[in-house]
Amino acid sequence: MLGITPTYGIGNTRIRKNNQNITSILDIDFGNGLWIYVFPGQISQNDIWIKFRNFNIPKSKIRTPTHIHWAVDILIKKFSNRNLTDAFLNDMLNRWHQITPLPNRQMQTILRNLAYSQNTQFIARYQPLSAAGFFTIEFLTHLMELLMLQEKTNNPQAYMFKNVVNELLSYTDLYKILSTAGYRGK
Repeated sequence: MLGITPTYGIGNTRIRKNNQNITSILDIDFGNGLWIYVFPGQISQNDIWIKFRNFNIPKSKIRTPTHIHWAVDILIKKFSNRNLTDAFLNDMLNRWHQITPLPNRQMQTILRNLAYSQNTQFIARYQPLSAAGFFTIEFLTHLMELLMLQEKTNNPQAYMFKNVVNELLSYTDLYKILSTAGYRGK
C-alpha cells in the first residue's frame, strides 16, 4: 500500500536572500501539509538550496533542513522497526555512492536524479516506516536524495551524509550520532 504521491511543480515560491528575490526551481507538495522547495544555491555553479515547510503548523516558515532533522526522524523509526530502518539506511547509502554532481540545475535534471524517491517499489517496501516519526517515507526519501545531490554537487569528495548514515547504522552512541548530524564544519 502506497501512502502519499507527491506532486511536482515548476518552482514559483519566492524567498528573499541578501535583498534579492529568489524563485524556486522545483516545488514538491506531499499532500499532507509538507512541502520541499529546491532553489538555486550559491556555493557552486549548479548548487541547489533545499528548503521545506510544514503548513500544519500555524505561521510556519520555510526553513533549511539539516542532517539533524532527518537523523532524529530515522532514530525514531529505528526504535519502531530497527531491521527495516537499517535496510532503508543501507539502500540510501548505496544511493549516496551512485550520486554524481548535477550537470545543471534545471527542474527535469533534478527530477531525473530522484531515482529512489520516484520508485514506487522502493517507497512501498519502506512504507511501514511512515508509521513512526514525523516524516513520511516519501518526504524523507526526497529530502535525503536532494541533500545527497546538494552535497555531491558542491564537493564530489564530500562525505558528511555518508558519515551520518554510518553512525545511524552502527548506533553505538546517541551523542556521537547527534554530534555528527549536527556538525557544521566551523
